[in-house]
Amino acid sequence: MKEDNTKEFFNTKRIIIAEILNITPETLSRRLKLFETDGLINYQKKSIDKEKLKTLFS
Repeated sequence: MKEDNTKEFFNTKRIIIAEILNITPETLSRRLKLFETDGLINYQKKSIDKEKLKTLFS
């Protein structure tokens, strides 16, 4: 069974996520904005399109 961390993603501060990924908060913010623009992340619905992400990273 795959782990779903969607809830944790939306509840964790971006600076902490950036630290975990070893990138600057600015870089993370830019990437997340692109994901939002491309419809991968929806902050209002707190949802992530995992299928699109799989396609992007495969």
